Amino acid sequence: MKKQLILACLLFFLLITGSVSQVVAAETRGDTLFNEAYTEVQVLINEIDRTSQYYNYIPAVDHFLDAVADEGIASSKKLSSQRNEALELLKQQLDDLYEERRVARLEYEDLYTQYLTEGKFAALEALEQKYKGQVEGFDNQERTFRNTYDQTVTTAAQKLWNLYNNLTLTVEGTKMDVLAAEQIYHKCQEAEELLFKATEAQKNSQAGKELQTAVSDARAALNGETFEVSAFVKMLEAFLQYIEAFTRETTGIGDTVLSEVHSDVYTVNGVLLLHAVTRNEAAQILPAGLYVIGNSKVWLP
Repeated sequence: MKKQLILACLLFFLLITGSVSQVVAAETRGDTLFNEAYTEVQVLINEIDRTSQYYNYIPAVDHFLDAVADEGIASSKKLSSQRNEALELLKQQLDDLYEERRVARLEYEDLYTQYLTEGKFAALEALEQKYKGQVEGFDNQERTFRNTYDQTVTTAAQKLWNLYNNLTLTVEGTKMDVLAAEQIYHKCQEAEELLFKATEAQKNSQAGKELQTAVSDARAALNGETFEVSAFVKMLEAFLQYIEAFTRETTGIGDTVLSEVHSDVYTVNGVLLLHAVTRNEAAQILPAGLYVIGNSKVWLP
């Protein structure tokens, strides 16, 4: 009898001390993935925002980059809110589960004391088995809650990475247009200076009128609200042709002389591509695009 009492007390102690698991919503693998993705998205958005500020003198580019950054901010906030909602749900589920554990434990303690006092060891054994099943059920519920939360946050993290990739592709896909818009801006100043120094006859010539129209259209595009992919690249190519035509008409040499100058050719990022070549030679070797020749950015058709 005494031995049974000691064993019963020991079982009671083990069940009580192990009946309540951790209910704190600790960080999961999904949380780690989400935090990493969220940080990278914010860094990218900040980079886009800084680039937008750099191009504030070209409204079309500035507005476009602002819109891209705003899209990233809105989407990341939405996903962050979803993660927070899932976390609050998990906390509530764990709190409710903790309360169920507490009630079940109190009921078990009361009956355990009663059966132990009355010496009902058969009933005591049945009670222990029942409570053990309840504890296992609570543990399974907690695992289910935590797994569901982890899956939700992991999915949100994947969406963040998708957002990061989409923002990157958008920026990279319009990089040439942004550079072309910058080149157009400076070429507009160059063209306006040429027109300012030209005679009335030169301004009223076919090449002069076309260049004035090109400058007007370019200014309108640069100051506009829209940004179309490849639009500025095509505009720059045409704009350079108008400047070349007007220069040749007014000077007879202009771009012809420049085309014979030997210079190094670099990418816009400063990578040396060709050494001591003329502009015509570079155009025959390199694909169409924006390059740095001498000290100037030049579009090669």
